Amino acid sequence: MLLSRPLQVGGARAQVIRPWTAPSDRPLLVAISGGIGSGKTTFARILAPFAGAYADADELAREVVMPGSEGLHALVQHFGSDILNEDGTLNRAHLAGLIFHDPAQRAAVEQITHPLIEQRARALLSEAAPGTLALYDVPLIRNLQDAEPFDVVIMVAAPVDERVDRLVARGLAREDAQRRIDAQISDKVRRELASMWVENTGTQEDLETLARAVAMTWLLPARK
Repeated sequence: MLLSRPLQVGGARAQVIRPWTAPSDRPLLVAISGGIGSGKTTFARILAPFAGAYADADELAREVVMPGSEGLHALVQHFGSDILNEDGTLNRAHLAGLIFHDPAQRAAVEQITHPLIEQRARALLSEAAPGTLALYDVPLIRNLQDAEPFDVVIMVAAPVDERVDRLVARGLAREDAQRRIDAQISDKVRRELASMWVENTGTQEDLETLARAVAMTWLLPARK
């Protein structure tokens, strides 16, 4: 596709910054990413009905550590049974406390869970027929290696103070919200990886309307 004029709905704006070529023999692989509190999940949820296949990395992250799963067994082998609730499910809050300030332990969790998540995502996205969208809602597009498998990488961004406010509204302490944002890659890095940049500074309705416009204007016509 060619560079297009930005789309804007109220306080939400989308811009193509790196054009893509739509494949003719397979689905268009689209990743939607962005920092915590950016509105990434809302944008992905609105695009999902336009897709031939859809995968949500956060949902898959829960799926691969269900009781009896390979992922949960490996986590217990590494961290011990203290990470389990009485009913045998993963105590996510306890595990998060163990790894939040320990990059090595966080990397250990990622080495266990990420391959399982990716395997399940590939299986789901493979169900999309040629000429449709295969859409992956994935927070961890952090480098070129993460971005390379996708035809289109949509990054959703928002000012940090607005992201903090959204996280506080979800029940996080303001200091915890800021720490989580600070632990992620910067918008500068995200922009270097993006095919499309979405600024979410308006209402949720603005973002939802913009997502539909992006689908109809850029993603669906790109396959014709």
